[in-house]
Amino acid sequence: MTTASAKRVFLVEDDEFLSSMLMNQLAAHNISAERFGDGRTASEALKKDPPHLLILDLFLPDISGFEILEMIRKDEHLKDLPVLVVSNTSQVDDKERVHRLGATFLLKVLVTPQQIAEHAQKMLAA
Repeated sequence: MTTASAKRVFLVEDDEFLSSMLMNQLAAHNISAERFGDGRTASEALKKDPPHLLILDLFLPDISGFEILEMIRKDEHLKDLPVLVVSNTSQVDDKERVHRLGATFLLKVLVTPQQIAEHAQKMLAA
């Protein structure tokens, strides 16, 4: 059985402060994570060496989180990648689009970085 600590996570978040807090919480939960601050770099890394879980913001420089989700679901090697979307959007259409693309959605203002890390840990254990 593979443990959460043996699994890799990509965190795609352009907010330096929030991503720092999330990286600290992931590490506290023994989750190895790599951070990307823009959509283009994250997309390239996903195609080269996909992680076990993607934590994704929707509003990013270059390529949006929506575009990344669509790319993942169309790619035969990535289509089953679990994605945890953590965003500030409260638009119903955005949430529905995320769910249609097979991702889990959490609203940033309603969860703490610790809760996000705990949710990631559960997704990795599944």
